[in-house]
Amino acid sequence: MSTLISASNLLVETDALGVIYSDLIGGIDPARIAALGLASAETSSIFSSDPSQLLEWLPYTAGMYGGSNPPGGTSISSGFGPSGGFAGGGAFGSGLGLLSRGAVLPSVFKGKFDSIIRELAKYGAQVSSTIIDLGTFAAYYNGVTAYTVLFSPDSAAAFAYAYNLAQQLPAACVFAPQGIVLGSLSLTGGAPGTWTAGIAFPFANAYTSPSPTTDSGGNNVYVGAQPTAQGFAPIKNTAAVVTTTISGTCVVTVTAPNQAGVSETFTATLSSDTAGTSVNLSPSTSGDRIGGQITAVTFSGTATSGVISIQTGVPERSGT
Repeated sequence: MSTLISASNLLVETDALGVIYSDLIGGIDPARIAALGLASAETSSIFSSDPSQLLEWLPYTAGMYGGSNPPGGTSISSGFGPSGGFAGGGAFGSGLGLLSRGAVLPSVFKGKFDSIIRELAKYGAQVSSTIIDLGTFAAYYNGVTAYTVLFSPDSAAAFAYAYNLAQQLPAACVFAPQGIVLGSLSLTGGAPGTWTAGIAFPFANAYTSPSPTTDSGGNNVYVGAQPTAQGFAPIKNTAAVVTTTISGTCVVTVTAPNQAGVSETFTATLSSDTAGTSVNLSPSTSGDRIGGQITAVTFSGTATSGVISIQTGVPERSGT
């Protein structure tokens, strides 16, 4: 008799999809840039003296990286994006093309995620009538034992691309990626130090601050290198990372709400540690997580110089 896939086995599946996403994303943008380079070469050198052949060849090259056929006439070289630059849409900006995230990733992932969701809906009733998709699967098992099902950030990104960036996994079931800088503490001048807040950690989806940046391929990049405004579950591993060597003794204390919304302290000892040292903060109650925005960061000790960055630490699962 068929039964609902176990929580641990489902994570094996989704982690693997995250790895596939990570491998693919490293190749799609360079391939698109190479296609743009070919279009530029056709325009500026290969067929620069033969507009007729250029009109025959260029549409197919342009179709690889995105866009419609070039306009009529001979002013084709002005069609590669703003101000004639070939790194943007310009006259060819009306389509995604074969070599783009929007074309490649949905074709790879949508069918797989659709099949997973169908299976969860089909067999979920054997466990709970609430289980109909990935989010409700996670919510059920996390309700039994907290944080049993947390998807990787890469699998969350693959899911978003599968549905053309129109859907996201619930924030409560995605663990935080490493290296999100929450702020820095300067020890210059002695205790308690000077705290400078970083980003507002996204505990919810569809946040508006901070705004996304744009990478070299023109893709939006949100917190945690996400393609959408993806939120994350309370942080299990929060690291104090030395960015400027500490002179003297130092115990850093972070105050923030825990996963239940109750204010708690998280501490780490970084006495005379050199730049690059990373120590996980220890919650005052073992097993607790940072579940809200940091309210204060201070240190005690004799240190008179040094800088400590507070950031998300190692991922909750390896191999993701």
